[in-house]
Amino acid sequence: PKVTRPEAARKTLLLEQPVESLPVVRGIGWNGLASRRSAIAIAFWWLMVELIGVLALPLSFVAFRHLKDRGYILAKTLGWALVGFGVWWLASLRLLPNALPAITLCMVLLGALSFWAWRRRGAEMLNYWRVQWRLLLTNEILFTLAFLFFAVVRILNPDLWQPWYGGEKFMEFAFLNAILRSPFFPPYDPYFAGGYLNYYYYGQYLVSLLIKLSGVISSVGFNLAIPTLFALTVGNAFSVGYNLAGNQELRKWVGLGAAFCVAIIGNLTAMTQIISGLLLAGLRGVLFGRFKMPPFDYWDRSTRVIPHTINEFPYFSFLFADLHPHMIGLPFTILAIALTLNLVLGGRQRTSEENSDSVWERLLRFLLLPVALGALGVINTWDLPTYLGLVLLAFALQSYLSDRRLHFVSILGRFIVVALFSLAFYWPFYRYYQALHVGIGWVKPRSGIQYVLAVWGFFLFVIASSLVGQSLRNRARLGLLRYWRVLLGHLDYLPHVLDLHGALVRQTIGGYRLGLWGMLAVFLAMLILAILRQWTLVALLPLVAIAALLLLRDDAEPEERFTSLLAFTGLLTLLGCELFYLKDFLGGSEWRRMNTLFKFYTQVWVLLGLAMGAALPGIWNWAGRWRSLGWRIAWRGMFALLLASSALYPILATPARVQQRFPKGSPPIGTLDGLAYMTVGVYNWPDERHPIELKYDYEALRWLWGNICLLYT
Repeated sequence: PKVTRPEAARKTLLLEQPVESLPVVRGIGWNGLASRRSAIAIAFWWLMVELIGVLALPLSFVAFRHLKDRGYILAKTLGWALVGFGVWWLASLRLLPNALPAITLCMVLLGALSFWAWRRRGAEMLNYWRVQWRLLLTNEILFTLAFLFFAVVRILNPDLWQPWYGGEKFMEFAFLNAILRSPFFPPYDPYFAGGYLNYYYYGQYLVSLLIKLSGVISSVGFNLAIPTLFALTVGNAFSVGYNLAGNQELRKWVGLGAAFCVAIIGNLTAMTQIISGLLLAGLRGVLFGRFKMPPFDYWDRSTRVIPHTINEFPYFSFLFADLHPHMIGLPFTILAIALTLNLVLGGRQRTSEENSDSVWERLLRFLLLPVALGALGVINTWDLPTYLGLVLLAFALQSYLSDRRLHFVSILGRFIVVALFSLAFYWPFYRYYQALHVGIGWVKPRSGIQYVLAVWGFFLFVIASSLVGQSLRNRARLGLLRYWRVLLGHLDYLPHVLDLHGALVRQTIGGYRLGLWGMLAVFLAMLILAILRQWTLVALLPLVAIAALLLLRDDAEPEERFTSLLAFTGLLTLLGCELFYLKDFLGGSEWRRMNTLFKFYTQVWVLLGLAMGAALPGIWNWAGRWRSLGWRIAWRGMFALLLASSALYPILATPARVQQRFPKGSPPIGTLDGLAYMTVGVYNWPDERHPIELKYDYEALRWLWGNICLLYT
C-alpha cells in the first residue's frame, strides 16, 4: 500500500529565498598546487584525514572504553562525522555559512572536547599507547596502504565519465559541486532551478568538507574521496574484527580477515567466468585453431547476477567509483557497529577502572550512538532500519549479559530514546526531505537458488559451518540447545532420540516448550517450501533459526555472542529480501526489486563479512578436529576453492576497470583530475559523423568556476 503524508503537501521543494540572494561561498580550490600535482594532493588530503583523527583520538579512547584497541582507527571516521555534524547544524540553522571558517571552528571544538577527555584520561592513554604501539602502528600502516592503493587505482583511471560505463558520476559530481557552493542547508538542487536537493545528500556533504579543508578542486577531491572511504572501511573492519577475536594471539589476523571479507573479496562469479571462458576458448581452439580467453566482465556478469536486480558488493563499488550514498555509508555503518559492540561489551561485569567512569563519560558514550546511527539515515536512508534493529537486539543482549535477565521495559525504553535521538539529531534534514515513494511489496517470483549461491555461496558456507559447529559444542547449558545438539549429532538414530527424549523429559518449562514448537514450525515450513520448490527460502530459514537459537546460549563470551548477532541480523535481512521489497519508481516493472537488493545486499555483505572474519579461526580448528580424515579434507578443500573463487575478483577486475578509459582520447596517466579527459576527449553524437570535442566545454567550465562565484555555477 502507498502511504500518503498530509504534511508532504506543504513541502514545495523550493529554497526559502531566491538563489541569487544567498551569500557566496568562497575559498573552494584554494590549494592550487595540490590541485595540479597528484602526489601533493594525495599527501595533503591524507594529512587532513590524519589531523581529524588525531583531534578525535582522546575522545575515541573514552568513547570506546570496552574495546581492546580503544577505537584507535575508528577515531578518523568518528572525527569526520562529528566535525560534519557541527558544521551541518551551523549551516542548517543559518548561524554560519557552510565554509572553511565553520569547519575550522568545529575542528577546534572537537579538539577542546578531546582535551577534556585528555585531562581525565591522559595518563591512562599514554600508558596504553606505550604498551600497544605496535597495534597502533599496524592500524596506521593498514590505513595508509589501503588509501595509497586506491589512490593509484584512481590515477590509472580518473575519468568521471565514460559513454558506456559512466555510471552516475555526473549526477554525483553535480550534487557535490552544488553542496560545495551552498551556504546553508538543504543545499541547492543543480537540476531544479530555485529548488533544494530532495535527496539523502549528507554523504556528499561530508566529502565536500574534506575538499574544502584540503583546498583541492572538486574534480580532484571526487577521486580522493574513493580511496579515503576504502581505507576507512578497511580500517574500521579491522578494528571490529580485532575486538571480536577470542584468541589474543590471533587478534590481528582476525582483524585482517574481517577487513578482507568486507572490503576485498568478491562473489563467486569470477570463477564461473573463468570456467566458461576456458570452455569457450577451448572450443574455439578446436574449431578455429586459436585459443583466446574472452575479456573479464567485472560489471554486468558480476553485479547483475540475480535477474532484474543489482547485486553490488563493496570492492566493486570502490572500483567502479560512483560516489553513491551506499558506498559513502560503508565506513559509517561499521562505526555504528563498533559503537554497538562497545555497548554490548559494557554489559558484562565491569572492572574497578570502568566503574570509575564519570556521568559525563557515560553520557558521551550513549549520545555518540544516535549521532552515528542518525548519520546513516541521512547518508543512505536504506541503512537506518537494519542498524536500528541491530541496536535493539544489542540492548537485549547487553541486558542479558548484565544479570542473565531480559528487562523488556528498560530495553524498549533505551531503544526508543536512541531511535528518537537518531532522528532528532538530524531533524533539519527530515524537515525538508519528502519521500516520493513509500510502500512494501510481496516478492514474487523469488531469486533462484543458483543465483543466490553465486553471490553468497562463500558466506553461507562459512556461516552455516560456524552455526553447526557452535550448535555441537558440549558447553551449552540451555536445555533447548542441548536437545538440538543431540538431534544434530545423532541424525541416524532420530526416532530413538525422540523416544528417549519423551521418556526422560517428564516436565518442561514454558520457554522450553515454546522453543520445541518453534523448531517444529521451522521444520514444517521448510517441508512446505520444499514442496513449493522455494529452495532459497529452504536454505535461509534454518540458518536464521539456528542463529536465533544460538543467541540464547549461556556458554559463550560476549564477543562470540555479538558475532552471532551480526550473523543473525545479516541472515534475517537476506531472508527478508526474498519476502518483501520496498516500492519505488520501478514498481510494477520486472526491475521492481532492483533497489531493494542493491541497498540491502551491501548491508548484508558488511554484517556477514565481519561475522565470517571473526568466526573463521574457530571454524578452522573445529573442522580440524573431525574424526573422519575424508570430511576434514572435503571441508577444507571446499573452503579453499570458495576462498580462491572470491579472491579472484579483485585480481581480475582491477586491471579490467583501470583500462576502461574514455574511448576517444585520454590524458597521460598521472593526474587525479576527473575532468582531464575532456581536454583531449572526443564524443560522437548521435553517430560517428558528428564528433564533439570536449575541450571547449572543459575550458568553459574552468572559466566559470574561476571567475563567477555564484551558487548555480
